[in-house]
Amino acid sequence: MRRGIARAAGALLLAGAFAAAAACGSDDGDDPEPGGDGDAATTGEAGPTETRTVTADEDVRVSEPDAEVSCEGGGDVVVAADDSVVTITGSCEEVSVEATRATVVIDVTRDLDIEGDENQVTAGDVTDLDVPGSSNTVTVTGVAEIDVDGDHNVITYGGNPTVEDDGSGNLIATG
Repeated sequence: MRRGIARAAGALLLAGAFAAAAACGSDDGDDPEPGGDGDAATTGEAGPTETRTVTADEDVRVSEPDAEVSCEGGGDVVVAADDSVVTITGSCEEVSVEATRATVVIDVTRDLDIEGDENQVTAGDVTDLDVPGSSNTVTVTGVAEIDVDGDHNVITYGGNPTVEDDGSGNLIATG
């Protein structure tokens, strides 16, 4: 009988230890999601995106998923992160979109090259638009020259540019 009581007491003690361990948590108020394994770190909302500044004769490569870049008097910006959202303000010398499925908004750039595929690009004034990529949707407010080598792009523009379309299945029209 004493063994039975000792076993029962030991089982209760062990169950109590497990219950206490399960109830433990941090004081930061972030509790794991229900059904989670409790080992994964919880993260809150991402903070505001830091704006990177590029000036004349400088280059910046955007490889993070969300970014803001400010061109102050020139500079080159390369958007390399797939599935990203990038906002570029100011006046750039050149913007190259190498990414796939990116959404890029640009104030002003002299040269805009869209080398990646399936991007959504909106820009203000552009001097030279080159689109070697495919399946992109591009809208520019004003442009002097458009050269498309890729296929199945939709390009809407303002102004009276010279247009060269060496691809196939492209829709290039004023908007």
